[in-house]
Amino acid sequence: MALSKQDQTQLWEGLWANNHNLFWKVNTKLIMNDQAIPKNIPIRIYPEDRPVVQDLVPPLDAETGKDLTVSDILQRLVPDMLPPPPNPSDTNTISPPAPATPVAVLHGIPLPMTAPILWISRHLSYPDNFLHVAVTTAPSGT
Repeated sequence: MALSKQDQTQLWEGLWANNHNLFWKVNTKLIMNDQAIPKNIPIRIYPEDRPVVQDLVPPLDAETGKDLTVSDILQRLVPDMLPPPPNPSDTNTISPPAPATPVAVLHGIPLPMTAPILWISRHLSYPDNFLHVAVTTAPSGT
């Protein structure tokens, strides 16, 4: 979406003057766009002990049209941080140690792994319209 010169000026003045209302009056036009679904959502993932991952992610699954969730996005961008899916053909009777469970945190809030990324983007984006998500691992059951 292209902003008019007036909107660009208002956006920067809102940031510069720390005027929340002035900034969001224009920024809402960028993120909501008449409730149209964006093609991609900008996200930065900050995994512990690894380099930052930055990408554009689609809000919907291209094949099914279903909302992608936090878990879906993490599976795409940092798959090695997620526990492997259970293997039904595994007949091992000894249970391995519980895998570490990822915890995604945005604005200090642990995100539900089933939350739609589109809803999170519309309601919890930072002023740069990115989702800045810290991901840590916690032992299962904690």
